Amino acid sequence: MKVLITGAPGVLGKAVTALVEQEGGYDLRLSDTVPLETPHEFVAADLAQSEEVTRCDHNCH
Repeated sequence: MKVLITGAPGVLGKAVTALVEQEGGYDLRLSDTVPLETPHEFVAADLAQSEEVTRCDHNCH
């Protein structure tokens, strides 16, 4: 299952990412307005823009 984590470089985003990584079994897609170095898929998006939200969550279940 693919999981989208928004605000990935923030305090909460980092904590959620670490927890989901520990749980295992998920493909992570991280998102923020600023590019991020990560081994996971990353999508730069401004969630205030509906078209970017649609692009960001494409194929996430």
